[in-house]
Formats: sequence, structure tokens, C-alpha cells
Amino acid sequence: MDAIIFSDLTVLECAKKYTNLALHLSTQASTLNHEAASFYKKLGVERIVLARECNKEDIKKIGENVDIEKEVFIHGAMCSSYSGRCVMSNFLTNRDSNRGGCSQICRWDFDLYKDSKKIEGKKPFTFCTKDLCLIEYIPDLIDIGVDSLKIEGRMRSVYYLATVISIYRKAIDNYYNNKKIVDDIDIKILNRCANRDSYPQFFNGENNVDCVYYNGRVEISNQDFLGVVIDYSDGFVTVEQRNYFKRGDTVEFFGPNHEIIKQKIDEIFDNEGNIIEVVNKPLQIVKFKVSKKLDKFDFMRKNIVDKI
Repeated sequence: MDAIIFSDLTVLECAKKYTNLALHLSTQASTLNHEAASFYKKLGVERIVLARECNKEDIKKIGENVDIEKEVFIHGAMCSSYSGRCVMSNFLTNRDSNRGGCSQICRWDFDLYKDSKKIEGKKPFTFCTKDLCLIEYIPDLIDIGVDSLKIEGRMRSVYYLATVISIYRKAIDNYYNNKKIVDDIDIKILNRCANRDSYPQFFNGENNVDCVYYNGRVEISNQDFLGVVIDYSDGFVTVEQRNYFKRGDTVEFFGPNHEIIKQKIDEIFDNEGNIIEVVNKPLQIVKFKVSKKLDKFDFMRKNIVDKI
């Protein structure tokens, strides 16, 4: 479906006047209740991307009272303010958060003062939120009639998006096939593709101090993403490198058309057919044997499954 997503009512009026596109209300409108949803429905809105601050009961009540499509964020970064309404980025760096330029001021370290006296803590003070993760609530989201599940992808890598989408796709399919939604491996993979902790945030009604980093945090990049498949022929995969790997490593391949494929690398050949020991040059093209067929644009990563 082609649609215009907006939060400014002037854009709504222009879209109605000059286009035949569907009208989707952005999360930046902070729609939190059925009264607001009803208001936008009367203006011609077909779908609302609900505020990230909605909990399960809010979403359910909107569905019970307003015949409108509901889109819900299920994974990704959270705003320390109401979604998209923080102006600190504009004020301190002249980068507009509402135009995709947020400089994430909430993740900075701050000095605290009381009565002009600096308060010293064990760690620098911050008020940034942990990431949103609703993987275990997929059944609830489907059962209360959510029409679209949204994953925050702005400024994210292709590896992050492929990993997150594949895990949620599996969870949705498992629900409809009466299987366990996720297992320990799924959660491990999901947690490793980002470098911040995650939490259900507002959805389960338990939004509290555990949702936020107040006393420092550690964000470690894990370099799991090793490469992208650009060809598979005669039992050999051709990979474009993204991070260091070497002969003797066991790696995993994943993609939309097959289960995870594990492979120990016995020999590596460079683009000229020379045997090499390590792959450590950016975007280096290499080949090695893989026992099962792979597809172009499959992803290669470190062996995660066996490290639970």
C-alpha cells in the first residue's frame, strides 16, 4: 500500500487535496487513547502509528472503540521524551529530532547540581532509555488486533535489520503454527545484534526505573557480522567481508529462504585463487567451501548458536 505518513495537519489537508494516497498518522502525533484515534479517523486517517508510550490496555481500548488500523512499534530505540517530541537535540546541536537528525542528547553524560552544588555519584548521570523489545509479546499484539508491527530501522545497519526482522518473522510464524514463540537461541541472537539492553517498556504496564540507564552503561560492539554472500556456485560461497575471520573458524549463514547453516572454514581463497589464512581487509572478496546451498545476499556471522 502506498501512503503518506504525517503528523502535521497541514500535510494531511494537502494530501487529501492533491493525492489519492492512504493517510497514515505518524507516531509523532503521540496518539495514546481512543478519543484521539476517533478524531483522526473523522479526518480521513486510515492507519495510526501509535505512540511508543501506549500500553496493552491502551491499544486494546482503541481497537474496541475505533475502526482504524493500528501500527505498533515493537523493537528499537526509545525516546526519553514522548516519541519524537524532544527538543534538546535542536537546542544543543541544531539537529532536528523530528526530521530524523536527533543527536541523542539523552545518551550524553550530565553533571547534576542541587542549590548550585554539584552532586557526585559513582558514575556519570544519564537519562537515556533502554531499547524496546516486544518479542515475547507477539501473541498479545496479534490477539488485541494490531494490524502492523513496526521495527525502528533509521540509521541501523543491514545486518541489524536482517537479524531483527528474521527473529520476529519466525515468532509470528510460530504463533500461527501453534509453536513456542521464541527460544533461548532466538533471544541470544536478538540481544547480540544491538549494543544496548532492551525492555518491554510501556507495553506490559511495568514502566519503571529498569527501563532507563541512570548510572552509566556499557555499549560494546561485538563484530558478529562477518560478511555478505554475493555468489554460490559448485559448492563454494563467495563472500564480501565485513569483519575479521580466519581459517578454522565456524561461522553461520542465515537468510529468508533457509534455516541457519553452520560451516567450519577449512580453506579460504582470495579473488585471485590464492590460499589465505585470514580475512582482514575491508570488503575483501573471498571464497570457501560450504556444504549447503546459499542465496545471494544471505548474511554470514560468527557462530552464535553454539555459544548459548
